[in-house]
Amino acid sequence: MKLIFVIKAMSIGIVFCLMLHAYFASMPVHTRYADVSAHEQFVTRDEHDLQSTKLALGQKNTQNLSAFAVYSKPVRLSRSNKHNMTSVYICALSKSQPYWQKVYQTPVMKYLVKSIYKTHQQSSVSMDLYNITVLIGVDQDDQFWQNHMLELKSEAMKFYKISLIVHVYKSQKNGRLPFNVLMQDAFNANAEYLVRVNDDTEFETIGWIPKAVKQLMAFNPVNLGVVGPVCDEGNTNIMTHDMVHRTHLQIFQTYYPSVFHNWYIDDWISAVYGKARTMHMKTWHVHHHIELGTRYTPVMDDQNFLGKELATGADMIDRYLQGNTLDTK
Repeated sequence: MKLIFVIKAMSIGIVFCLMLHAYFASMPVHTRYADVSAHEQFVTRDEHDLQSTKLALGQKNTQNLSAFAVYSKPVRLSRSNKHNMTSVYICALSKSQPYWQKVYQTPVMKYLVKSIYKTHQQSSVSMDLYNITVLIGVDQDDQFWQNHMLELKSEAMKFYKISLIVHVYKSQKNGRLPFNVLMQDAFNANAEYLVRVNDDTEFETIGWIPKAVKQLMAFNPVNLGVVGPVCDEGNTNIMTHDMVHRTHLQIFQTYYPSVFHNWYIDDWISAVYGKARTMHMKTWHVHHHIELGTRYTPVMDDQNFLGKELATGADMIDRYLQGNTLDTK
């Protein structure tokens, strides 16, 4: 009798397992694997992407971009498409210092990534609506970052649950910083909103992302303009950090005019949209840890181009408004 009972129990168990297997096999793949973390999905980035960028921008004024040869690096796909969240790319360049030994010593981790986590994770609105990606640009001859890129990505995800990407650009000896190609890379990754900061920027305002997005959407037309936080370090008369919608790169061929090597990009973006479409937000604060000093040589002569570039930029905005229907996607 005991043997018969055992055999019946085993038969029932086998039937149940077969039914369970059939149920899961009938489910769509995207349902069965809906909880797979998107940071495990990768695409490869190579010289083809740089050529695509040139084609998208046209051949005019692209000599700047061609100067930055981008190495093939794994790029994490944004989770925004999968979860229907708005993609926000926070972009910064980083140049290492000789005394840096570990990733946790870098301002990228100490200030930037940590503060993004604190100000984003503590805002329920921000968490529900926005998917954050940090994009860091480094020089190809920066040995510290060459040795610690994977560790930086890993620690940002492990400790702060933040997807971080590192792009390597060809080093320039003339002081030109690769901001334009960095921001174009974020645009090409389908970023809805682009934030340009420094690697030693510390965000202080909880929920600054929805605040900034709300202000950009309040412009007329929606999302056509620039916003920036209050920063008490440096020149307080201009925005030394800025945030725009992707529309910005549908109007202008490059994020900043290519004639600027490093300085005066802040002056340009603080004025090009005019007062009606520029907001230096009093409700958004950052701290810039300037104790590291300037890690590049300022090209002061570029001030001579500022007036002309502002006039050209204003004209491009006017022509865009007159001849285009805004594409906010």
